[in-house]
Amino acid sequence: MIGMLKYSDDFQKSTESTQLWFKDTTFTAVATDNLGFAARQVKIIQKPATKSTFSYCIPLKHIFGFCDDYDKVIYVVKHSLAITRKGDNDAIFRAAGVAAGKVNLTKVSLWMKHVIPSDTMRSVLFNHIYPKVILDVDFRSRICEYNSVTPNAMGFNFKLSGRNERPKYILLVIQTNRSGNQEVNPSVFDNCDLKAISVTLNGKRHPTNDYNLKFTNIQFSRAYLDSTTFNEKFYGTNQLYAQSSIHDAEFKELYPIYVVDLSK
Repeated sequence: MIGMLKYSDDFQKSTESTQLWFKDTTFTAVATDNLGFAARQVKIIQKPATKSTFSYCIPLKHIFGFCDDYDKVIYVVKHSLAITRKGDNDAIFRAAGVAAGKVNLTKVSLWMKHVIPSDTMRSVLFNHIYPKVILDVDFRSRICEYNSVTPNAMGFNFKLSGRNERPKYILLVIQTNRSGNQEVNPSVFDNCDLKAISVTLNGKRHPTNDYNLKFTNIQFSRAYLDSTTFNEKFYGTNQLYAQSSIHDAEFKELYPIYVVDLSK
C-alpha cells in the first residue's frame, strides 16, 4: 500500500530489473489487458532460459519504517531478519485453466552495508562510543493488521495497547474473496461502494467531516486527494515531482487506499 502511495509511475521503469515492480492495470490475468501482469510474465516466464526463475532485490526500507527513516551507522549491533512463509496461493496470480504454481525459494540473503572508518575518524568515533552514552533511535514504525468484517458491519475495532507512540496515519483497504486463490488478484483492492470512513482515537473522530463517498457517481475526490498527497505529508516531498502512481480511475477500480490523517 505504502509503495503505491509513495512511488510515481516512473518508479517501475527504473526498478524493473532489480525489483519487478509493475502495478496491475486490471483485475484480470490477461496479458493483453493487464500491463503489469504482462510485464511480470515476460520477466519470469518468457525471457529466462530456465522458465519461472527469478532473482530480485527488495530494499528493506520498502517494508520497515526503521530502514526507511534511520540512516546512521550502527555499532556492534547484530541484524537479523525473521521471515514467516505464507502459502503459494497468495503469492501467485495466474489465468484460469493454467496449472497451479508453486514458489520455490532456493536462497534468501540479507545484505547490509559495512562502513570502515579511517584511522583519524576511528579515533573520533571511539571518543563518542567509549562513554557509552545512550542515544535515541528515532523512526516511524509500521504495523499491519487484518480484520474480518461482515458485509453489514458498520465498523470494527483495532487495538493500540502496548505501543508507545500514537499513530500518525492509518491506511485502510478492503478486499473481498482475494485470499487463497491463485486465479484472483491479491494485489488490488475493492471499493465495496463504501459510503463513509472515519477513525475514532481517544474519543476524537478523524476526519472531522465525512468523505461522503459514492463510487458509482465518481464521487470520491477528497479520499483520492488524501491518498495522492500522503507522500508529500509523510515524507515532506514536493508533490510536483513525487506524486502517487494511482490515477483517479485506478483509485476507483483497483487501488482505493484510504488515508486517515491522525497527526493533527
